[in-house]
Amino acid sequence: MASDPVTRPPSPVRAIVVIDDNHAIRDVVRRALKKAGYHVMDWADPTAAVGHLASTDDAISLALIDGVMPQMLGPAVAGEIQRLRPGVPIMLMSGHDAPMFSEFFGLPDRHYIAKPFVVGDLVARIAEIIGKAPPLAD
Repeated sequence: MASDPVTRPPSPVRAIVVIDDNHAIRDVVRRALKKAGYHVMDWADPTAAVGHLASTDDAISLALIDGVMPQMLGPAVAGEIQRLRPGVPIMLMSGHDAPMFSEFFGLPDRHYIAKPFVVGDLVARIAEIIGKAPPLAD
C-alpha cells in the first residue's frame, strides 16, 4: 500500500545583502553564507546596492557592509538601508578601529565585526542576530 507523500513547509528564506568594494572578501563571504543556506545579494558599489534596494521590495534579513569604501562610508550606507528597510539589522565590518564608527553604534540593531575575521565566526554571528527575527517567506 503506497503512502501519501509528506508535505513539508518551505524552508525559510534568509536574504543577506553584502556590500564591500574588495572582491576577494565579497567572494569568500558570499560563498560561506550561501553554504550556510542564505540567499546572498552582493555589490562592490554601495550606491548601486542602495539604488537596487530603492527600486525593489526585496526583503532582507541583514545587511553586511564594509566600513570604509571609496564611494561611501559604511555608516552612511547603513543609514540609507535603514531608511529603505526600517528595522533591518546592520553589521559593519572593517579593519579600522570601531571608535571611528561611534555614531553608527548609537542606533538599534547595529553590529560590528573586525577585519580580518574567521568566516565561521561571521556566519555564527549573523545566525545569532537574525535568528531572533521571524524568517522571510519564500
